[in-house]
Amino acid sequence: MPHAPIRCFLVQPLAQRRQWLMRRSHGGPPCPTRNLQHRARREIEPAVFPLPPPPKPEIPEWVQFRDDPRWPVRCDVCGYVFGEDDERLLFFRRLYHDEAGRELTLDEAPPGAMWDAWWLGPDYRGRDGFHLAVMTPAGPWYVDGRSPLTRLHWQRVGSPPRVSVRPSNYIPGRYHGWLDNGYLFEC
Repeated sequence: MPHAPIRCFLVQPLAQRRQWLMRRSHGGPPCPTRNLQHRARREIEPAVFPLPPPPKPEIPEWVQFRDDPRWPVRCDVCGYVFGEDDERLLFFRRLYHDEAGRELTLDEAPPGAMWDAWWLGPDYRGRDGFHLAVMTPAGPWYVDGRSPLTRLHWQRVGSPPRVSVRPSNYIPGRYHGWLDNGYLFEC
């Protein structure tokens, strides 16, 4: 039985990001994860992240944290001890605010959240210049992109968040629904 319709709402980007110190390695015995990769991350303080984002720096950003004692020492899954040569990354996600003023990353966005996925480029741009993405119960739907099943663009009318889209969105085995006048309806 289909669930109740989900009202859509816009989330707006902030000039701030959440960030983590992250370690990765394919060394040692295989980790029991899907990609067999050892990994761990520790959240550190948020940072300013301009809109639009600055160009990628020539020197990796993690270097400024080289001697920081917060770097993970062990894999979060299997306990593998990271070596000096194992990869270091400064992992981050832009912060957004929702209609209630809460701050969240897109990974934390609830179903119904909509945003401009401008980084996807011209193949994902609607006639209004927006690159509409909507969080469904099964993950993001890039409405202004092409359907992975038909390879055709979805047809969107209206202004976010009150948009309608045809045809429906089908994620095999996970979700089938459509967007009508700013509401997600499950089939």
